[in-house]
Amino acid sequence: MTPKGKKRYRVMYTLVGRGARRRYFGTFKRVQDAKARKRWVNGEIAAMRRPELSSLTLEPAQSPTLRDAVDRWRASRINVSQGTRTNDRVNTERVLRHDAKLATCRVNQLDVERWAQMFADLAATYERGTLKKSKEALAMVYDHLAIDPNPLRDPRVKLPHARPADMVVPISAHVEAVARVLPGQHLLPYLVIDWTGLRIGAVEEARIADLDEHRQALLARASVAKNRKPMWVGLHDVLFEAIVAQLPPRDDRDLDAPLFPGFKQANLRSSIRRACRATGTPAFSPHGLRKRRGSLLGKQGYSLAEIAERLGDTKVVTAEHYLYAIGDYAEVDYEDVLQRERTAAGVLQEPAGTPPRSHTGSHIANIVSLKPFD
Repeated sequence: MTPKGKKRYRVMYTLVGRGARRRYFGTFKRVQDAKARKRWVNGEIAAMRRPELSSLTLEPAQSPTLRDAVDRWRASRINVSQGTRTNDRVNTERVLRHDAKLATCRVNQLDVERWAQMFADLAATYERGTLKKSKEALAMVYDHLAIDPNPLRDPRVKLPHARPADMVVPISAHVEAVARVLPGQHLLPYLVIDWTGLRIGAVEEARIADLDEHRQALLARASVAKNRKPMWVGLHDVLFEAIVAQLPPRDDRDLDAPLFPGFKQANLRSSIRRACRATGTPAFSPHGLRKRRGSLLGKQGYSLAEIAERLGDTKVVTAEHYLYAIGDYAEVDYEDVLQRERTAAGVLQEPAGTPPRSHTGSHIANIVSLKPFD
């Protein structure tokens, strides 16, 4: 009985005769539980084993399934951007879709051999760089569960050898040919990337507030820059005038509105791919425009450090990926390209007597001044 008068059922036992010390083996609220413990003690004694409370260990907690582990890891990533969240989902789902049974496997059942075979199978479909992202994401899932050793970080889980890629760095004729058939909403961002060498994501995220009309410059925000550094880039005179012309009056501008309304990087990639096919131009990507700009700056005599700062990358990456001998180092005639687009859209041209504007001086100064603005 307890001090409050409630019943309790105590289990005691002795190993030998009556004179032996009685040993305590638990107290229970229910008689059924006490009898169950008594039966277990009798079974241990009958099996010639000494009953020990320490042997009554709890059943070890089951390891989560890979699907549950991935979901927990993704939910824990509260300090990353939305773009990183999307990459986490894509990189993990790529592997889970390959084998439907994988999602229901316990993570402790997936050993090094299983993962090595999985990535060997995936190598027939995906490139090394793609699988490297999936492998790193799944390794972070195991790290989140504090599983050591981590099978995804074992050197026996190998990635396929990198296949050499055919990199096309467009010349001015290629850029102009594609520009002539691009949709109107993609033309100006496309030309801005060619002139500035900005990443396509920085152009997509550009806001009206990022345009400096006094210095004809565009801000690449630190939040979207790979090196997390803000950078002002000078704009070609013609491109700057075209950007300002499409903006509403200053009093009516929403400074947080996109500088290029309706522009999406995925749509530009598709448009460039279709335009290359339609014009018989060697296929290139928006990233090829960055490589073209780095190559042009190198030809113009800028140092590796200046070009790296301009493109927002390290000197090693710049030297390996942004400096090419492209043969033709001519600049694109932006005035001609945009005039063709205006004519096709039915915009009136300037009167015949208007003298042509010269863009041989100030716009060159904009791009060659690689140092940050004061």
